Amino acid sequence: MPAVQLLTKRRRVLVIKPRFSQAELKLAAVVGMTLNHTAGILLANGTIREIMLLAGGISMPLFARFISDGFEYTRDRGKYAFRLGVSAVISHFAFSFAFGTPYLISSAIFTLLLAFFALCVIHMESVPKSIRGLMLFYILICSLIGDWGWCAVLWAILFDLLKNRPESQFLMITAFVLIGVAYVIFMFGLTGTIAIRNFGFLLAIPLLLAYSGKQGRQPRALRSCLYLYYPAHLFVLGIIKDVIV
Repeated sequence: MPAVQLLTKRRRVLVIKPRFSQAELKLAAVVGMTLNHTAGILLANGTIREIMLLAGGISMPLFARFISDGFEYTRDRGKYAFRLGVSAVISHFAFSFAFGTPYLISSAIFTLLLAFFALCVIHMESVPKSIRGLMLFYILICSLIGDWGWCAVLWAILFDLLKNRPESQFLMITAFVLIGVAYVIFMFGLTGTIAIRNFGFLLAIPLLLAYSGKQGRQPRALRSCLYLYYPAHLFVLGIIKDVIV
């Protein structure tokens, strides 16, 4: 069979008719994130906890895609970064309170802010590539202290570079999952739950393939609530943890 026909068939398999708007995917990402944090903060080791952590894997690829889209479509990148920054500051203390981590460790909002900065750097075409490379390296180093770490930054960059190429995005997510599983097994010698959690990222693939790229109906109040929900739900979970303990 000619290579062209094979390629065409592959595309038909991978490309799903767009069904979901960004508003709908944000809801899925928030639900996944809430499940992940609830399990990580409140539940003891067990099957239910692992299932919830696995389901929570859906959130990181989706949020990374939202950052890429936000960078491309926002009317004011300065205001976009400011809103992320304010949320990151508040979320830093909420994350530390809920998880009991040192203040040196920051939240996923901090990591997403760095991802946005990374996209800004990539598109600074007037700046020499060598300087941009150093700036990106510094951003990746800084992301190591944030939840999701360098993965979220790199995913946002790749979503930006691979926009309008769903097949490549599918392969990217799959490659990240396999590399993550191999890394966990190599570092910790585990073939059980910690490695399995990485497969949660694969849950985002069908949603991203069915993503229309449109924002959908998102009242301004809803968009603002998303910046507040992250720290708010962490504070609530932290209080519940203190009451239970």
